[in-house]
Amino acid sequence: APGEKRQGGELEAPVDAKRFREGAGLAFTLGAEEATAELSIPQQFVGWLKGKNGRQILDIEARSGARIAIDQSSKDMGFSKVVITGPPAGVQVASDAINDELRRVMDRDKHDQAAAPLLGEQVEEVQIPQKYVGWLKGSQGSQLKEMEAKTGAQIRIDQSTRDQGFSLAQLTGTPEACQACRAIIENELARVQERDRIIAGSSTGGCGGGGSGSGG
Repeated sequence: APGEKRQGGELEAPVDAKRFREGAGLAFTLGAEEATAELSIPQQFVGWLKGKNGRQILDIEARSGARIAIDQSSKDMGFSKVVITGPPAGVQVASDAINDELRRVMDRDKHDQAAAPLLGEQVEEVQIPQKYVGWLKGSQGSQLKEMEAKTGAQIRIDQSTRDQGFSLAQLTGTPEACQACRAIIENELARVQERDRIIAGSSTGGCGGGGSGSGG
């Protein structure tokens, strides 16, 4: 069966798919001493939620006192259901923990997902040397978010060419937004590359200078 049952967790009747919104659909069923909650999460995050050998689920169960089962019967629709059963307070703790982690990882991965251009928009690509991809993203994508806020363009980092030594920053937006975003990225790249050249030159020069001094 596609549903997974661990620690005796029983899968309840599936929640209406309309409750699924950005991976955070939620429905509660209250009993006398137990509650059941269902969360819908995007299929791509199921493995992340489980963690290695189910470690992340076990950790949430230990912290909350609730039982967690994953029902993947709807995975062909792009999402699975997480069924949480236990004392109402524990179910709430587990639901909050999963939602918080899900929001965090979805926000982190937002810039790895393609944005479909709307009418009047276009897609441009800027080649980024692979060693600068992490720098361009910034901590948790902070630098990309800042560029998007400044220009109105959306930025996606395509690392499928990383083995060739570069990735592509795909810019989606109006021509003006893409042009402004491209200019910021290219200026920032030029600045950091120049900084690295100066550091490398200084390091080389320092060694060379020391050698000639000792020779004299």
